[in-house]
Amino acid sequence: MPGREALARHPLAIAGALITTASAVAFSALGIAALAGLFNNPYAGLVVFVALPALFVLGLLLIPTGMWLQKRRLERDPSAETDWPVFDFPRASVRRTAPAITALTAVNIVIVLLAGYGSLHWMESPTFCGQVCHTPMHPQFTAWQ
Repeated sequence: MPGREALARHPLAIAGALITTASAVAFSALGIAALAGLFNNPYAGLVVFVALPALFVLGLLLIPTGMWLQKRRLERDPSAETDWPVFDFPRASVRRTAPAITALTAVNIVIVLLAGYGSLHWMESPTFCGQVCHTPMHPQFTAWQ
């Protein structure tokens, strides 16, 4: 039976892990910078609260896709076992890994929720409406300033 390490060796799964990690770090840093008011560009919110979270979710989706492709690759080899890993909680390594996976999943959920809230808040701002989305609103945006 291939271990989860063997299933995660597919290049797509590795790329997904790299994309997810890089976008999470960038989102965290740029999100803090945006909340501190360091960006004056109206398009900064589009990058921070829409593009980076989209990359994050794309990376999360690539990981199981790569694992599934690796499993299919191993199925074509008759000498390889094709079972998915069994979560055997009497084993100490499984008991140590399960809380880590649970915690990382919770962190992923928090990142996606913060990104969703940030994007909603940004899209409701006058800066977004007056400078990014609606060019016909230029007179109203100028009057708002």
